[in-house]
Amino acid sequence: MHMTNPDLVSIKTAVRQLAARLANEAASAEQWANLSKNRGVPDAGTLLNDVSEMIDKARVTAEAAAEKLFEVQEAESSGHDNEH
Repeated sequence: MHMTNPDLVSIKTAVRQLAARLANEAASAEQWANLSKNRGVPDAGTLLNDVSEMIDKARVTAEAAAEKLFEVQEAESSGHDNEH
């Protein structure tokens, strides 16, 4: 995705959507881990659990980034309100 000079709302929204996609991917990796273990391939299941955990960590980080963007957006909005 490429945007020229996107506003904070657009960036924050995109990052929140990214976090939601990451949550789905983490759940999917966990499901494949469980299925692999049930099919008798515990090593693959363990690796897929690791993948799920890494994706979930990325989700948490993306959510934190979205929160920072929200804070800056609110600060800018408050600053503009004080100017008028």
